[in-house]
Amino acid sequence: MRGHELGELLHIPTSTLHYYEKKGLIQPEREGNHYRNYSARDVQMLKYILILKEAGLTLAEIKQVFHRYFHQSHDEACQREAQHFF
Repeated sequence: MRGHELGELLHIPTSTLHYYEKKGLIQPEREGNHYRNYSARDVQMLKYILILKEAGLTLAEIKQVFHRYFHQSHDEACQREAQHFF
């Protein structure tokens, strides 16, 4: 999905998508023409970002949440609790 399509879907400007990429929160693939191509996982991560921002977290805090949840191992109970939260 292209940035303008995703921006319309989530009601956010494409500049916000680029900012989140710059901050390391999402990593869309680049096509041969260097256009960003957002995957289903990127869409999911962006929805998480919007939920966490609505809950009052800063981008730095969201990055920590992502690191802890998506890049560290957890037991099943922790995974279920996090899945329920999201």
